[in-house]
Amino acid sequence: MSGLTHAHSAVCLAPSSPPGGTHPPGFGGRAREAVCRWLEMAAFTALFRVHDGGAGADGCGPDGAFGDDLVLRQLARWAHVYVALADYRLGLIDEASRRGIPVVRHPYLHFPEDGNFSRLKDEKGAHKSSADAFMLGELIYIVPVLKMGVKKMSVYLPRGAWIHLWTGEQVTDQESLGKTVKVQCAVGEPPVFIRDCETMYQFVSSLRRKGVIDKIKRKEHRERKFPLKIIKS
Repeated sequence: MSGLTHAHSAVCLAPSSPPGGTHPPGFGGRAREAVCRWLEMAAFTALFRVHDGGAGADGCGPDGAFGDDLVLRQLARWAHVYVALADYRLGLIDEASRRGIPVVRHPYLHFPEDGNFSRLKDEKGAHKSSADAFMLGELIYIVPVLKMGVKKMSVYLPRGAWIHLWTGEQVTDQESLGKTVKVQCAVGEPPVFIRDCETMYQFVSSLRRKGVIDKIKRKEHRERKFPLKIIKS
């Protein structure tokens, strides 16, 4: 089994040790926001896993990063997201085993004609968010938040209709050939966009049942009627 077709990024919560000493128990110099952002990204990969949180001088205790309330809440939240994607992800893994198409994909795989994905990050004509974006299959488009303190982002979306996962707002239509949108991206709600289809409706329904998407404030998802036919990218 090729690891290239099952890409993931394990979240390391263990304390690090600088030359000449050790960090105090906990994050080992890692900011909790960075750890939470790492969890956000990892939930949309093939394998959602964390390493030891570490604790105490010997790093063998149960506390460390896992003793932080914010990190624990975010870990639970993104574990729910990962579980909700189980059926979709298994289908992608099966496709990877048969055809060699990766589970986690560079957008160029589906949009080779789009210069935003064929150019380098700093090359003229490429939107800066497109270099960090990735896809889980062909139905989910993710732009991870890689910097501290970011609460709003300008995000490039490739052609076709995309729905903002956390609000249910359709930010582009099927006629779109590519568009830049601005979205809120507080910790716990990174820029994630989905296609309008039955597969994603089941995903969203699972998130509502688990309370990951607020049933009261996020009325758009509750009222949206997804078509049964998948919109091809």
